Amino acid sequence: MGDSLDRAAAARAAGRHSTRLAPLWVFGVALAVYASGLVAHTGSFWPQSRWPHFLYYAQALLDGQLHFSVAPPVLHDLAQFEGRLYLHFPPFPALLLTPWVVLLGLDASDRVVSVLLGATNGALLWWLLDGLDRRRLVPSTPQTRALLCAFFLFGTVHWTLAVTSNPWEFAHVLCNTGVLLALGLGFRRRYSWAALAWVAVLFTRSHVFTAAPIVALLHLWVDRREAGAETVDWRPWLAPAAIGALGVLGLLGFNYARFGHAFENGASYHAMHEAFRANFEAYGYFSPHYLGRNLRALLWLTPVSRDTFPFFTFTPEGLSVFLASPLYLLGFASVRSAAPRPLLWGLALALLPPLVPILLLIGTGELQFGHRYTSDIQVFGVLLVALGLGTRVTALAWTGLALSVTMNAYGAAWFVSTYAN
Repeated sequence: MGDSLDRAAAARAAGRHSTRLAPLWVFGVALAVYASGLVAHTGSFWPQSRWPHFLYYAQALLDGQLHFSVAPPVLHDLAQFEGRLYLHFPPFPALLLTPWVVLLGLDASDRVVSVLLGATNGALLWWLLDGLDRRRLVPSTPQTRALLCAFFLFGTVHWTLAVTSNPWEFAHVLCNTGVLLALGLGFRRRYSWAALAWVAVLFTRSHVFTAAPIVALLHLWVDRREAGAETVDWRPWLAPAAIGALGVLGLLGFNYARFGHAFENGASYHAMHEAFRANFEAYGYFSPHYLGRNLRALLWLTPVSRDTFPFFTFTPEGLSVFLASPLYLLGFASVRSAAPRPLLWGLALALLPPLVPILLLIGTGELQFGHRYTSDIQVFGVLLVALGLGTRVTALAWTGLALSVTMNAYGAAWFVSTYAN
């Protein structure tokens, strides 16, 4: 009897140990798939993107300049102001690449960094799901976590973005890193570190930062619920709030230093594609005029037919998120889950603030496979899928995963061979 108890205890210990190593396994598998795709596409272990804007802006920051000190090889989508070239994207991706440029110069591979970040995001998602399960907020098992990580990495646009890694795609991948860190740290009550991660998001894809206040309210609700308190102790939130406020002021100051206006990021001066010029002059960057087209690209756009196998292809305007990644449909089942309503609605509401500017933007995200802007809300979408899935992997979930991975494998191959050369 004693021997059997010892064996059972040893088995549980081994299971916990293997689960602790699971994020490393997720990272390794993702890295192998992403790197293989990158080499197959480029023929190189050390490729650079066609538009290495962030590498060249990293060099500018190292040179103490807020404008490009060395012009990138392709000037598309840059801003020109008073005779100087500027980046109109937020600067954190370039700041992250500065050590890379110090070590390797302007011949460094931004695509390798993108693949490493993309694989890291899979490990961070496992870590986040494990933390939510430990706090009994979003229940999961190693099996459901594995399915959700596979979906995130290979069943969504994240695959295409990580491998393509031009500045638009690179920023999406890094934004997911920031959101995953912010949520993982926040649900472990490390609120100041979480606030720093949100500031990194602000300096990467600024509109995604608008989800932070809703997430903060969600953290407050969780803490109050677990403490059984009637009132909220605001003292632990003073430092995170100050960090967030300083981040916003810092970004506004960065804009002012470059363009003389706190709310000008350079988009008004950027060399946009001529396809957007007429709409920009008539309606500006954001307008309800674009809502119909953006909703169509997000929800209803379908593949186009072709004469040869597999008899369909895609339009670079986009693809319905539910056709590109059918497993997202399981997120609707979250309303029938046993999750507390404040948690469910908090995660659902966190989708909305970043989605508003996406739906009012001048473009759908083209050129792209799927709808790349869904990457900005991807973490919250996957958490809703986790609630809908629960702790049991059903045949329906396996089918949704298989369809999602198949579609994104084809989509990634189509996009990088057609538009990312």
